[in-house]
Amino acid sequence: MVSRLIYVSTGRHDLQKTDIEDILACANERNSQNDVTGLLLYDGRGFIQMLEGPLDVVDEIFSSIAKDQRHSNISVILTQTDMPRQFGGWSLGYSLINDLRLLDGESWFPLTERTLDMALPDALDPIIRALFASFQTVQAQAAD
Repeated sequence: MVSRLIYVSTGRHDLQKTDIEDILACANERNSQNDVTGLLLYDGRGFIQMLEGPLDVVDEIFSSIAKDQRHSNISVILTQTDMPRQFGGWSLGYSLINDLRLLDGESWFPLTERTLDMALPDALDPIIRALFASFQTVQAQAAD
């Protein structure tokens, strides 16, 4: 059983691909070393991320994330404890839209409604599925 935390934030307007790559590299390494798994979506403007793992570690990682100057307007939208792990196979699954590079690694998927639905675990908590799906839908509508 793990603790989970989901937050949304607004990326700095001048974020570059290298900033996102740094975020991903740091998160993957930190998560792998600390038994933390989860999912990060970034649409070119905003982030939504779920962290799951030991409560003290999730709190420590989120505290570090909240201090990161590459984003603002950070809002925790869900916290839960003693929950089954949802993303056991991913130290960090991630999707970046508006980034046409073919990224290496099986954790990468393009952010569309179809690919998000296919990438999310079948047994994913319906509340979490709805949060990620609504982020994707709102972002897709904003891009139109």
